[in-house]
Amino acid sequence: MSMSHPGPRLRPMTAGDIIDEAINLYRRHFRMFIVIGAFAIVPLSVVQIVLSLAGDQSDLVFVGVSSLITTGLSVLVYVALWTAMARASASVFLNEPMDERRAYSDVVGRFGTALLLAIVYAIVVMALSFVFFIGVYFAIAWIFALHVLIIERRGIGDALSRSRALVSGHWWRVLGVGLVAVIIQFVIVIAFSIPAMAAGGSTMLSDPFAEMSPVATLLATIGNAAGTIIAGPILYCTVTLLYFDLRMRKEGFDLEYQAREMEVALDQAPAPGRGF
Repeated sequence: MSMSHPGPRLRPMTAGDIIDEAINLYRRHFRMFIVIGAFAIVPLSVVQIVLSLAGDQSDLVFVGVSSLITTGLSVLVYVALWTAMARASASVFLNEPMDERRAYSDVVGRFGTALLLAIVYAIVVMALSFVFFIGVYFAIAWIFALHVLIIERRGIGDALSRSRALVSGHWWRVLGVGLVAVIIQFVIVIAFSIPAMAAGGSTMLSDPFAEMSPVATLLATIGNAAGTIIAGPILYCTVTLLYFDLRMRKEGFDLEYQAREMEVALDQAPAPGRGF
């Protein structure tokens, strides 16, 4: 079970505040985020290791089938991971009850819609990537679509349009904060991949075109998985905090939330003249 916290920082935040609060959220709920990530990433990594070590990598048919399996499985795994992380990070930020099991169970009913949203997002962004800025623009403009889908329970079309409306006027800021979180994640993942680089270093230096040894392949997969599990929550929490920050800036979500909490407290208060 995740730890409780006195309450969310319901106020518009600077870029530094968002990164700092994302790291603090992760630190306070470290175990929960690690378990959520491991539940998705570990099985995927096991499949990748088995396929990379069990078959003949010179067999183009085997390589093609393996790539198809790992790509399809990766899409399913990361959509499940993103939805669970969105639910978990939003709940802990708002000081709502949450643990690793509930993070997944709360989004089971929305998984199919989230998967379709991810496919639409990927197809449109990749199709528009031939015109560089347009592809990048929509990649950022729709970055909160999954949060809208999961947190606000909206449909795909509404999620995409609402995300774009939230980002409007703050596109460069969202891009900048997101890049900082991605760089932090990338550095951590690379740090965990160093053993694989060291294991395969001598072979690669003598023959740059040589295939990685089984040991190097194993270490690379394990290192990448460990780095992703450990570093990923920083990015997920950052995007969630950006989502709430824009809602506070544009919609007064902080005031709305506080008013709702006050209504709940009044409803739970004892009637006048009665004791506890």
